[in-house]
Amino acid sequence: MRAGAGLAWDLLDRRLLPYIMKLIFECETELGHCDADRVNGHFGDDPSGWIAFVYTSAAMTRANGLLRVEQRCYFRSTDRLNEVRSQNWVKPEMTVEPVLGSKDKTMEAVQALHDAYVQRARESFIEQSILIAPAGAWP
Repeated sequence: MRAGAGLAWDLLDRRLLPYIMKLIFECETELGHCDADRVNGHFGDDPSGWIAFVYTSAAMTRANGLLRVEQRCYFRSTDRLNEVRSQNWVKPEMTVEPVLGSKDKTMEAVQALHDAYVQRARESFIEQSILIAPAGAWP
């Protein structure tokens, strides 16, 4: 293999992905409000407040053979709703698995993966004193 061929294949793979994969699941869950001082210390001098979110997407190959699930956490500014920033406290996850028979079983499995990632992210943010007001904590 030539030097740089891996990069060329990676770029080709990303361009072809929409033709090979079909999006079957997308979900965003709010974790809650973050400690602005702690998060802003990470981002620099930014007076914004931040809300933590988890996002999960799942796609299957058009031949219904493989399922690709991607999950990540990010912060959204309370002042500028279009401003989204990545974070380093909870690592993103990507898995590739065989499709589980029926579409309903596959969707249930992806929802369960999302729920488990939400729980792990929430616990991690609380443990690290980043999340100060979990979603649903206020009446």
